[in-house]
Amino acid sequence: MKKSIIIIIIAILIPIIIFARGQLFLSDPFGGEYFKKESDTQIRWEASFEGMIDIYFSSDGGNNWNIIQSNINANLGAIDWVVPNITSSNCKIKISSGSDANHETTSYNFTIGNEQAPAGILVAEKYEDWDILPNIAQVIPGVESDRAIKAFNDEKFLYVYFETGEFLSLQNDNSLTLYIDSDNNTSTGKPVNGIGAEIEFRFGERAGTTYVGDKKNAIGVGDLFLIISPTIWSDRFEITMNLNSSVEDKKIFAGQRIRILIKDESTGVSIPAENGGAGYKLGKYSVAPLKSYAMIKKSDDYIRILAHNVLFSSFFRDDRKESY
Repeated sequence: MKKSIIIIIIAILIPIIIFARGQLFLSDPFGGEYFKKESDTQIRWEASFEGMIDIYFSSDGGNNWNIIQSNINANLGAIDWVVPNITSSNCKIKISSGSDANHETTSYNFTIGNEQAPAGILVAEKYEDWDILPNIAQVIPGVESDRAIKAFNDEKFLYVYFETGEFLSLQNDNSLTLYIDSDNNTSTGKPVNGIGAEIEFRFGERAGTTYVGDKKNAIGVGDLFLIISPTIWSDRFEITMNLNSSVEDKKIFAGQRIRILIKDESTGVSIPAENGGAGYKLGKYSVAPLKSYAMIKKSDDYIRILAHNVLFSSFFRDDRKESY
């Protein structure tokens, strides 16, 4: 009789313990977004526990927090939010229900600015256009990262800026690997540093691998339409890739939220240093068209000579002429 009573008590307690360890996930803002100050948006989250939560805002990377709203039902899932009248690229949102670490979640850095959206990114070995965008490699609130990852996108391309902390040639003779979790799902793709990477690109080899569905495919620069700048030695780089890239007719970028990780395979050093990568939410940004440049000769007596230094034959492929 005593054994039966003990078994019944355990059966009752186990669901309570599991339920008490429910999780809290902040989905918007996620990280990397750009908001115009005083605009209307929403803060969204997912909670698998009963209780009340508080929502906080920081404009200095998490050093100081101001309450937005307190004593909110965790299952509400969203509140309306008017973006503050400030400008900062180190903004964060935090949601917390108390001292339990499972009941606290913080966004990656996002930006509040004066304009409706950034003007866009031009991969041209000039980095001023990245200045207004947040460093999403800063993962721990209040702790500055000694490396940087920034991201932006337009309708067709994802742009990524990163700092290596040392001079190297990204085109060859390095052990850096770019990992992108393109569906923000740790259970899909290649497990590495707390993310599930659908894209693995090894810069030194100019080659990579995709892990989409249950298929593993070798890829090259052209498969992602990957552009790397600069092509000389540097300690900071910007790359761009086609968001519509696919393998075997399956899109590689399957969701709005992605995680980016850059890892030196020879030393194990990664950007960001913490597990989980750097989070970025793909935005619906309509950027200004590129400036057009006239190619009209100043005089009919002039002759024009064009030189293009190529190592690979992609310059001559019919399917890439329009891009060039």
